[in-house]
Amino acid sequence: MIIARQSTARTVTVGPILDADGVAVTDGVVGDFKIAKNGGAPAALNGSATLTHRHTGHYSLALTATDLDTVGHVEIVIDDTVNACPAKEIMVVEEAVYDVWYAASATGAVLLQATQTGVTIPTVTTLTNLPSIPAGWLTAAGIASGAITNAKFAAGAIDASAIAANAFASAKFAADYFTSMITAIWTTAATRVLTAATNLTTALATPTNITGGTITTVSGNVAGSVGSVAAGGITAASFAADALARLGIVAFGTAQSATATTLVLASSSAFANDELIGAVLVITGGSAGVGQSRVITDSVLSTDTVTVDTWTTTPSGTITYVIFAAPPASATALPTVLLSPGTGTGQISLTSGKVSPADGSISAATLAADTITAAKVAADVTTEIQSGLATASALSTVAGYLDTEVAAILAAVDTEVAAIKAKTDNLPAAPAATGDIPATSAIADAVLDEVVDGGYTLRQLMRLVVSALGAKVSGAATTTVTFRDVGDSKDRIVATVDADGNRSAITLDLT
Repeated sequence: MIIARQSTARTVTVGPILDADGVAVTDGVVGDFKIAKNGGAPAALNGSATLTHRHTGHYSLALTATDLDTVGHVEIVIDDTVNACPAKEIMVVEEAVYDVWYAASATGAVLLQATQTGVTIPTVTTLTNLPSIPAGWLTAAGIASGAITNAKFAAGAIDASAIAANAFASAKFAADYFTSMITAIWTTAATRVLTAATNLTTALATPTNITGGTITTVSGNVAGSVGSVAAGGITAASFAADALARLGIVAFGTAQSATATTLVLASSSAFANDELIGAVLVITGGSAGVGQSRVITDSVLSTDTVTVDTWTTTPSGTITYVIFAAPPASATALPTVLLSPGTGTGQISLTSGKVSPADGSISAATLAADTITAAKVAADVTTEIQSGLATASALSTVAGYLDTEVAAILAAVDTEVAAIKAKTDNLPAAPAATGDIPATSAIADAVLDEVVDGGYTLRQLMRLVVSALGAKVSGAATTTVTFRDVGDSKDRIVATVDADGNRSAITLDLT
């Protein structure tokens, strides 16, 4: 009989297989065999089992772990109505039992007597079905020094569920145990400084009486009221970064130095250039200048320097500060801003980006000299003005202005001419002698032929004005005709005409 290990593949020899004439069969197949476990009905072998002919009807039968999964007596029999083969008997034993007897370096079973000497007991890894240990059987004296160490306990081997209630009571500890424990935890009985306790989470989960000493680091939450906090007990450094952000604080620290208009922040500052512009800087500590606040107008990363309006008192000593975030600016609208105090004239507000004078107007009297210059006017403003002047309404306004002015000039000329004519109506047609007053026509011609500005006569100038005011400009080669003064210093008349000479706009400079 073969001894086999439970659930472990094993190859055995079966045979011989003989036919009806007693001749060895050499072409048998595994399907010709069946297995019976513990007296059960024969059943087919596992599909992975194999049969290999060796010699004269003897075969190697490779059984699988499934074929040998049942502890007890196993028989391998042939299921063939023609051929015959003796049954193969196998005893399947549990793995642990098999390993004690047959595994490599097996020690074999040892039977212990009440008194036993000279016997080496093998290492026992698993104990089951042991009787209970009598009270007092195992004592401290029965355990060698160092016999029980951390390394000899598997992780989690001893937990609360493995220890009976009240298993550890004060009566079960030696008298000096508690003294040793206290000495290990406290450095001295007088100072009671805790030195070797890193996990007091459970012990201090619900403390009820902590009245003396100083607690420097506490994790978790403080429930209930707090009697008092010592001066300086809560500092900016005690708050998490996100807590400071909710308070509007973007930075704090001890400044390196200060001048009348600057403060050099702590060297740990890491703000980009101009990133702090608009934020509010408050001096919170120092020998002088404490309590002042200023808006930051410039900040330089490389030197940790921020610029502010001149301090009333330049901060000195050990200067501490806090920087509050600037209020956010709207991307779509500006708040109403009072540009000058008071009410009535001069009170100007900005609403939705537009200037709104309180009195409804801005006059030349309210504007300082040179307030509006060409450099302060957008490029498209001139284009808009030119476009406006090119409209019919603008032209009619200019024409109306010219008609009025020209009419006034002509009326004045008529008055003067009429006065001269009235005085010369009775004069002779031609002078009688040298020194006599000439006739009216001669006087008019003399006046009109008088040389005036630029060496031109009044007659020539009148013709120029009448020509410029005419409905057409004859022979226009371009769309703009310009008349400049004699000194060529400015345009006197600028007319815009079409290809046919019809005027569409005219500008006069009569100064």
